[in-house]
Parts: sequence; C-alpha cells; structure tokens
Amino acid sequence: MTESHLHVISLTIPYPANFGGAFDIWHKLRALKKAGIKTVLHCYKYNRPEAPELESVCEKVYYYNRSRRLRYLFSKEPFIVTSRKSTALLSHLTQDQSPILMEGIHCTSFLHHPALAGRKIWIRAHNVEHHYYQSMLNAEKSWLKKLFFVTEMKKLKAYETRTLGGTGLFTISGNDHAFFQQFNANCHLLTPFHGHNAVTSKPGTGTYVLYHGDLSIGENTAAAAHLASMSSHFPVPLIIAGRSPKESLKQLSKSYSNTTLVEEPPEEKMKNLIQEAAVILLPANQITGFRLKLINSLFQGRHVVASPQMLVGTGLDHLCSIAGTTEEWINQIRILVATPFSAEKALQRQALLEPFFDDNKAKELVKLIFPALA
Repeated sequence: MTESHLHVISLTIPYPANFGGAFDIWHKLRALKKAGIKTVLHCYKYNRPEAPELESVCEKVYYYNRSRRLRYLFSKEPFIVTSRKSTALLSHLTQDQSPILMEGIHCTSFLHHPALAGRKIWIRAHNVEHHYYQSMLNAEKSWLKKLFFVTEMKKLKAYETRTLGGTGLFTISGNDHAFFQQFNANCHLLTPFHGHNAVTSKPGTGTYVLYHGDLSIGENTAAAAHLASMSSHFPVPLIIAGRSPKESLKQLSKSYSNTTLVEEPPEEKMKNLIQEAAVILLPANQITGFRLKLINSLFQGRHVVASPQMLVGTGLDHLCSIAGTTEEWINQIRILVATPFSAEKALQRQALLEPFFDDNKAKELVKLIFPALA
C-alpha cells in the first residue's frame, strides 16, 4: 500500500451514525476521504448489521465477530478489550506497513503485539473509559449490571494507566487530554468529528424545547426523567428524542401532559427536531469525554442550556446558557423561549466554532499521521 493508506480499527460498525462513538468515526472516515486518505476499515459486529454505505468512504471494509463469551468476564484485561481480539484482524494488519488508528481503548488488544513492532499506531480515546464506567455505575439500578460495571471500571483504570503506549494518542476533550497526557507524552486534543462545516441554526423562535440523546444509557434516561418532572413549569412542551428508550421512560413520559417521547427518529427527523426547537436542553451529572449532542446542538439548533458537567473541558461554555439547579433550568428556559434567536448570533457562533470544523480537524490528523504528506 502507498503512504496515504491508513488502517482504522473501529469498536463497532460506525454506520448508521446514531450514537456518539459511531458519529465521530463515520464523519472522520468521510473527512479523511475528502483529504485524500485511503482507509482500510476493520470493525466489530455484535449488535449492528453490516453497512454497505461504509464502502463509499473506505477502500476496503472488514467485519469481525465480537466474541462475548462469559469466560472473558474473568480476564485480567477489560471485557471491552479482550472480547475484541481477532486473529483475522491481526492477519490483515500484518499484510502491509501502513499506519494504524485504533478507534477506542476497546480496540487496543494488539497494541503491543510483536507482529506489529515498529508500526505507527495511534489511539483515539473516546473517553477516559473508567470514568465513563463510573458514570454508568452511578446511574444503574440493577445489582448484576452494577457488579459488571464496578469490575470493568477497576480493570479499565489499571489498563488505561499502565498499558497505553503506541506512537501517539488523540484525546476528545480537555479533561481527557490532561488525564492521558500523564501516560503518553505524544498526546493531541482532537474534538469529535460531526459532519458540520457551517452553522445552520435558524433565526426565530420555536414551539417546544428538546432533549435528545441515546436513551439506552442510564444517565440519559435519568436526565430525561428529571426534565419531564419539571415540564409542567415550562412555557412550551418538552420533546424527548432518541434511540432505544427504556420502558420506564416510555411509561414516565406518558404521565406528564407537557412531555412527548419520540422514539428512534431517523437522521433527518432528528435534524429537523433540533433545528426547529426553541431551546435545546443538555443536562448531565457526570463529566465524560465530549458529548456529540452538544456540538450538534450548537451547529444546528437555536439556544442551548447545559449543565456545567456537560461543558467541562469543551471550551464551549461561552456559547451556552448554564443551569445547575431546577430553578435555574426553569428560569433559563422561560427567558430563552421568549427570546428570538438572531441571524447575528448564528454568524457569531459560526466564527467561534471554526476550530471545530471537520475539514480543519482532518488536516491536523493527516499532518500528524502522515507528516510526509503535510
């Protein structure tokens, strides 16, 4: 292969891009193709079907079954790592000397394998994973799942602080960067890829406020439930939208007359919900990574109200209204629903978000992985 080829190992099948990790990887692949890089994609399938759409942005796509055998729970390595070991993957990686980008700590099982000695191997850290598992532990009610999360969290903490090496690391937020820089000096902050190179926020007002996210995640379910409990105080209806809502949230949303749940909205439907909302609501209790819903809301939506935890390490505090207490949330929503979003504010946002454009991030990525091309 030529110097412009790159192996990308994805923790999952990154299409459709309907949750954070897949969103970042899919739009990164698109941006790399636009930048002239030929990618060979390796991805694990376990809960998503093969996606022919990936062939439009990659030169070659390989799929591997993720083995989720019970015995992997007792491995010294984290389950998310050891369950992704594949001899077929290693065989494909050793067929040439092209650089490798491991998307997620999940994909690092062969990081120190002798067969890859001397290779340029970069890691994309989507989170400080043991922090992320702590947040899931805090939001989980099932004792069985709690046991898994606490065990995996301990393994990940040891793994992330002792095992990670390679050529370099791409971190996703300021907080994550400070953590990983302790263990790999060649660390570069690269915020999520998202598909936007222009702000498309519509001037004017909307007739509802919106919370959107992956509703299969405990923390998001809790955030949506808390907003629903406040919704009678909102001057307009609350819409909660996202994939895989839990049954408890479905039932809860029915009990609040000012709340509507939109399940599994297609990409265009979600985009329309974001653009037409008066205010996007982004509560969070945990500081983890960089939330794609924050950047999507700023590029596509009108006013944004966020918890302080949502904004830590993002550098985007100045583009949002911040609320912590229930009273602050209600007051901010009342003020912003009555405040038209202006074309001038959209232009200001466009200028401030320029460093977050995908094209700019792709240039930085190529410069670091392929210095000769730069």
